[in-house]
Amino acid sequence: MTPGRSDSVSYRMSRAYEALDEARLLAAADHWKTCVNRLYYACFYATRALLGAHDYYAKTHSGVHVLLNKHFVKPGLFPREQAALYSELMDQRLEVDYDDFVTLDPTTVRSWMKQSRQFVQTVDSILRDEGT
Repeated sequence: MTPGRSDSVSYRMSRAYEALDEARLLAAADHWKTCVNRLYYACFYATRALLGAHDYYAKTHSGVHVLLNKHFVKPGLFPREQAALYSELMDQRLEVDYDDFVTLDPTTVRSWMKQSRQFVQTVDSILRDEGT
């Protein structure tokens, strides 16, 4: 892997962990909608790191989602249940960011927090196993 790509992967993983930390702070303040936004972005940044390490690039959020499923979930290289979380967070993020009168169950969001951390750690583990 070229140094530029390695830097990009490291940066994106750093952003993923930072977004998880932000989500934790937002949850502590009962800011559930923004917490969901940060959980989605934690998974998004981690996914972009994984894709970038393999020279897959997308210009849209949907494109990132499609590439994850095509190149990692379908071949069995990434857990299907974690990819399902990413899909759920993608939908929820759009809803809380753009729809009115959205309410969230804090218990559900706390569960997503744990699952999102596992998602990011899974990507991190894959990248480390590959030496990236």
